[in-house]
Amino acid sequence: MVSKKIIINASAAKYGGAKTIIESFISWIGDYDDQTQFILMAPQKPEALPANVHFVKKETSGISTLLFSCLGIFWFCLKYRVSHCISFNNVNLLLPICRRITYFHQAKVFTEKSLRFKLIALAIHLLKGSTIVVQSPLIQQRFAEQFSKYYKFLVKWPGIKPEVAPQLPVQIDSNEQNEFVVLWPVTDPNVSQKNLDWFYPHKGWLVANRIKLLVTSEQKLDLPNTVALGQISRSQLFDLYQRVDAVLIVSIEETLCLPIFEAASLGVKVMVLNMPYIEAIKDWRGLPQNVQLFDNVKQLDLPPNLDKNTATSKDDYFMPDWLIY
Repeated sequence: MVSKKIIINASAAKYGGAKTIIESFISWIGDYDDQTQFILMAPQKPEALPANVHFVKKETSGISTLLFSCLGIFWFCLKYRVSHCISFNNVNLLLPICRRITYFHQAKVFTEKSLRFKLIALAIHLLKGSTIVVQSPLIQQRFAEQFSKYYKFLVKWPGIKPEVAPQLPVQIDSNEQNEFVVLWPVTDPNVSQKNLDWFYPHKGWLVANRIKLLVTSEQKLDLPNTVALGQISRSQLFDLYQRVDAVLIVSIEETLCLPIFEAASLGVKVMVLNMPYIEAIKDWRGLPQNVQLFDNVKQLDLPPNLDKNTATSKDDYFMPDWLIY
């Protein structure tokens, strides 16, 4: 007997970390819950869709995501007579007609003052009393400081799902002698927290170390020896992790930054600019030994060859925790 009917609002999860999180949740449903009925509203149908998950194609962006998540989803909740509304769009249905669970993964809400983020903050204020799922204790603390403690908080780890080799691997030009290939996995370098500005005063460091910088974005950057790969699939990304010499993360702020742990799981060296978000995760769960935090580039060691036998084997990095409803 079905005890719950849950609508999953993932209308903005088109690519990147948001899409990965949805795929992790749907995979977990397939492994652990065949009793609950789900309605998944997302831009793309997952490749492996459990029998108890009904897919409805829905894609939103920008302000339309906010309007749909706060108001538009109301009609679908009535249509499907749901008991729960799980939103992966940082905000949720404003009317308390069912249990509302919001997966929060947008740290820019804490700092951005644009109209869009002011509206998101207002919507979050109106969700007091509902459940907020966050990715680390630091995000819970900052959320409570910003919006109050009058929410039910769940701190959940999304896990790491390995990928099989892609049918079409991304082509990398043959390395010059002693070239050091570094991957910067960002889909939009202009997002302020990704910290594109970090690279400009470090152009000399890139040249001096013969670094070839690969960026998973369509945008070509004014940086030496940089290749814009365009958007790639997740399986292609995992393949790249294993073929580069290092992964570089210079974000100022993240809720989690899953590529750090994806790459580390495969043994690649991950160089992460030291910021409060990663320090908090280090204190909470610890970091794989092949993750190096740095404050300045002088602390980085760039050998031409790396021992990739240092992949994390901790089960708790791979296992997701999706007990949220």
